Amino acid sequence: MHDSRDEKLNHNSHGDESDSPKPRVLEKEKVLLLALALLVSGALILGVFAHSEGIEARTALKDIRSTLTDAANSL
Repeated sequence: MHDSRDEKLNHNSHGDESDSPKPRVLEKEKVLLLALALLVSGALILGVFAHSEGIEARTALKDIRSTLTDAANSL
């Protein structure tokens, strides 16, 4: 005995299977986009830190150079 409800359930279950990959693909794309955004923001932050460290290193080298020059001139 087949009931019309059974046919609808079977039809809906097959219809859901064909629709399920699309949301998963969109979800995967959203995760990949979020990961890309995090990588870009991390690269920017790293660039800022590297730039500030470079400025500090340059300043320290100038201080060392002036100290060595002063020491050499005092001899």
